[in-house]
Amino acid sequence: MSGWFKLARRFRKQAGPYGDTRTARPFPYTGYMHFWGHYNNVIRLTAGADVLYASMLILFRPGHPPLRIPWDEIRFGKTKFLWRPYVVLIPQL
Repeated sequence: MSGWFKLARRFRKQAGPYGDTRTARPFPYTGYMHFWGHYNNVIRLTAGADVLYASMLILFRPGHPPLRIPWDEIRFGKTKFLWRPYVVLIPQL
């Protein structure tokens, strides 16, 4: 229901990061997905020059394969919910 599997059909990671990368720690932030399904403190994001990598902590990996999404396939936006700002990344499916 969260949409992770749908993303994996198109953006399943086939190769690891190369070049300069920046990795956000897996704690303590939350990733929200379709229908406000959220991954609280279990998602890891790595930004490469040309792609965004997203993966789950190993305990939650079944059903959530690592993703490799090219930056040119992502739209960016901002929103607020209960006075808290969020950055929105929307993959082009």
